[in-house]
Amino acid sequence: MQPTYAQISSGTITETEKQFGTTMSQGLSETQVDERIKKEGRNTLSHGKETVWNLLARQFNSVFVWLLLAAAGLSFFLGERLDGFMILFFVLIDVTLSFFQEYKSQHILESLKKYFVSRATVVRSGVQKQVLSTELVCGDVVILEPGDVIPADLRLFETIDFTVDESLLTGESRSVEKTSSTCLQPPTSLFEATNIGFSATHVLSGMAKGIVIAVGSKTEAGRTAKLATDTKHVSSFEETMNRFSVFMLQIVVGTLVVLFVLHYLIKGPTVQIGELMIFFVALAVSVVPEALPVVITFALSSGAKNLAKKQVVVKRLTAIEDLGDMDILCTDKTGTITEGVMTVGSVQNYAGDAFSIARLGIAGSNSNTNTFDEAMLKASNPVDVIDPSLVIVEHVGFDPKLRFDATLLKGVSYHVVMRGAPEAIALQCEMSEVDQRKMIAWIEQEGRLGRRVLGVAQGLFDSAPDHWEISKKMYFVGMISFEDPLKPSSVQALEKAKALGIQIKIITGDRPEVAGAIASQLHLIEDPNDVITGEDLFALSHEEQLVAVTRSRVFARVTPEAKLDILKLLKTQFRVGFLGEGINDAPALKEAHIGIVVQNASDVARESADIVLLEKSLLVILDGVEHGRKVSANTVKYIKTTLASNFGNFYSVAIASLFIPYLPMLSIQILLVNLLSDFPMIAIAGDTVDSDELSKPKGLNLHEMGFLTTFFGVVSSVFDFLLFATFVPLGPAMLQTAWFIESILTELVAIFSLRTKKWFFLAQAPARVLTGLVISAIMVTVALPFIPFTQKMFSFGMLSLRHLFTIGAIVLAYFIATELAKHLYYRLFERSQMESVSK
Repeated sequence: MQPTYAQISSGTITETEKQFGTTMSQGLSETQVDERIKKEGRNTLSHGKETVWNLLARQFNSVFVWLLLAAAGLSFFLGERLDGFMILFFVLIDVTLSFFQEYKSQHILESLKKYFVSRATVVRSGVQKQVLSTELVCGDVVILEPGDVIPADLRLFETIDFTVDESLLTGESRSVEKTSSTCLQPPTSLFEATNIGFSATHVLSGMAKGIVIAVGSKTEAGRTAKLATDTKHVSSFEETMNRFSVFMLQIVVGTLVVLFVLHYLIKGPTVQIGELMIFFVALAVSVVPEALPVVITFALSSGAKNLAKKQVVVKRLTAIEDLGDMDILCTDKTGTITEGVMTVGSVQNYAGDAFSIARLGIAGSNSNTNTFDEAMLKASNPVDVIDPSLVIVEHVGFDPKLRFDATLLKGVSYHVVMRGAPEAIALQCEMSEVDQRKMIAWIEQEGRLGRRVLGVAQGLFDSAPDHWEISKKMYFVGMISFEDPLKPSSVQALEKAKALGIQIKIITGDRPEVAGAIASQLHLIEDPNDVITGEDLFALSHEEQLVAVTRSRVFARVTPEAKLDILKLLKTQFRVGFLGEGINDAPALKEAHIGIVVQNASDVARESADIVLLEKSLLVILDGVEHGRKVSANTVKYIKTTLASNFGNFYSVAIASLFIPYLPMLSIQILLVNLLSDFPMIAIAGDTVDSDELSKPKGLNLHEMGFLTTFFGVVSSVFDFLLFATFVPLGPAMLQTAWFIESILTELVAIFSLRTKKWFFLAQAPARVLTGLVISAIMVTVALPFIPFTQKMFSFGMLSLRHLFTIGAIVLAYFIATELAKHLYYRLFERSQMESVSK
């Protein structure tokens, strides 16, 4: 029987090793791992992927689909079987299209998961190695460091100052200290098990070693994963669309209620209630852009695939819209603006030579793999700087508050080596005021050259210092400056950011001199001293802070807490993106409207982000912004086009039905209009976009959308009534058929006018797919009334060639009028915007 967490946490290391058939020193063998994977499965959660049946069922979770089904049921009840079957056929087409598009999108997201392969450090057969976290099994021995996401539930047996963030499970943001001590009493609450590390929680500090006791869906995170995966992030674009849909539905329902009352008052007892109800339901459905979910899903999923090719991987599809809406990007400079490859610039000695400083600097590293270590090794002979007689006893990683790391080594005596910000290390040393002034002057001198400075201090002890009580017992050895040159693409990226209307702001923990020098080289600021520190910023009043964060381009000496506060201030006025990579960036990544990390970011940062960059470059992000704006522009383009046409037809058909003794268009014909006009509309998702549409975030303006819908709806209705006057004397079938063709053709040609603010012939050519589908839909529309089978099915009349030319002339006149009205509309709307801004 599998032991409970209470039993494990109150058990000894020997008992746990026996229970899981492993040892802390040797771990499992590869043969044991293979056998356990076959028996227990891989360390993955099965809740994340939606089943085909659930996906299909979700397509019916729509008020519009239920309206159609209600209309079909009403048709069967009234004996109109053909209408009922046709309505069901349209429902089937709509659901099928939506299902296959979402199914395709799900597969795209699955294919993108290869970019998020998480790894874990394990001990197997006595050898430390890295493996995919999905390959962990119960009994594996795992080693954890700051920035890791715990890959499975672990019983911890070795810990050094180990703290984790369990907010994912507990909802409490405070850090939790974990120990390796055996609980004296079995814990009554899961989170009283202080020697258990829970899967998916984040390591904040220290180091730990433990045995895997649960994987996959059997972990505590696995039990709550279903709730997490069901929680949908709603972007600001989606929220705006939802509000607009509700507003639009209220208008439609209100209009139909008034229309029903008018029908009864004007026509009295001659009104066919059942037929009128079916007509109203079809009319309501016709005005709603029911293809919008398909268009958005198609645009976002194909956009995610295209962005992946551009080295931008989207974890949340709606983040593409947020990326396009971004108007401020906050970023660190190292590795994004600069190369991220350090070289030694200069050395300042307080004792010994440059090699002694490099030797101590290397000795103080826990891994000898960071950029400072690599630079020191390249600048000197590794044989001279690596001292094999020193053995690491303990290492405390870099603390962003203390701003240094520390390592305890043992040789002939005990050595403590500190590395980090010179000012912070100086506080741990006995230094004269003269030496401190010299230190500061040298740091400022190097900072003006855009160099970062690493201070090194050493302490010698006969025995291991108790609890690292070493303050004022260290000796300041010296400093090394490092250069990190600008990336060639950074200047180009800044130019592109200006073209896209995006402000770049540098937020860094570096000294003001270093940050200012880099920003000046980048031409982000003219004066290298035009830098504000986190301390100076938050010494201001709240109103002054708002002005300062808007005006300032470079923020230096910023702590993680201050970084978070800067983002909060910016969010009150702008759509803010944040690029980070370290564990301390996680709060800011969550706070930003759009969180962006690089592929090799810490696990906790990557988990907090919306977008992952496969290449650490500002230019890559801006390429993503440009693509995101194309997706937004095309989505808004679809809404404008379909609503302008739909509302025009809606009011035309509704008003005309009051003045003739029959319906101006049958419900089945209205539904067919919907299908044929919406089919090519889906291709708008991949349409070309004019360059001026990318110059700044556009978004979905409700005021503009409501006015535009009314304005162009009236234009459409004018030509509908012109056709009405021409064909009403010819009888019901002829009017219904002519109106059917004209309704579709006017909506299709409106695509080419309303897809751009420019004159049609001056705009970017529409996508070939869009043009091809529109032409196909036109041909099908004109042909349907002349095919005997469809003529009978949809009750079409037989139009003559003269009738078709008349309809064509009306459609052409409508297109010209729409072009003229478009320029009048945008001139009036933009003028009103300028007047409102001036006020």
